[in-house]
This record gives sequence, structure tokens and C-alpha cells, in this order.
Amino acid sequence: MMGVNDSGFPRARPAKGRCSGAWRLDAVEIHLCMHWVEQRGRDVSLRIKVIPRAKTTTVQGEHGDALKIRLKSPPVDGKANSELIRFLSDALGVKRSTVVLEAGLTSRVKRVHVSECTVDEVIVALSPAP
Repeated sequence: MMGVNDSGFPRARPAKGRCSGAWRLDAVEIHLCMHWVEQRGRDVSLRIKVIPRAKTTTVQGEHGDALKIRLKSPPVDGKANSELIRFLSDALGVKRSTVVLEAGLTSRVKRVHVSECTVDEVIVALSPAP
């Protein structure tokens, strides 16, 4: 059972080793310092660092001000970019046409635009597995 304070709210304490905006509510950590995701009207902009030729395609976690995603595809003929768009659309539950690569076509650091999605949905969908 989750502990509560005198007001009946869950007890919160700073999460160790995280930015000053991260708090832990017993088993759940809330991030208030997600610099890699930004709401733009009804859309979301993501800053992503990709690592191609990984064993599996997965979210690894934050890397500075970007979200680090390992991609199984090699960075040849746009295969890694296609894999990134497929992975993000599947993880977010949106159509592939709503995920657009805005910048970083040939770079490891990319800016991706996702239409009709919220920051909360992105954070929940792209949280790295424990």
C-alpha cells in the first residue's frame, strides 16, 4: 500500500541521481525535466539520438537533452530512419504518416514531429523498460 501524508496525498521525495525536477511517488517516478519532448499546439516535437545496428530496437533512456533509441537497422539507404518512424508510430499508437522526420536525416541526433499527440502520451509510451 502506498504511503500517504497528513493531507491524504501520496508521499513524494526527490529521486536520487536525477535532475532537480524528478520526484518519486513510492514506485512511480515523475519527470518534470523532459527536455527531449516539447508540445507544439496539438503536436509534439521529439529530440532523439539513435544508435544504429543494435541487437534490438528499444528505448534506452535519456542522453543529455535527447531520448536515446537503439535501432536494429543499419544507417544505410535510410533504413534506420524508416525503422525509427515505424518504431515510434507503433509505440505511440499513431499512423506512420503522422510521424515526420524534421531534421537529422543523416545525423544520429534527429528531430521528429508527431501530429495529434500529447507530451503525456509520449512519455508513457516511450518510458524505457525497467
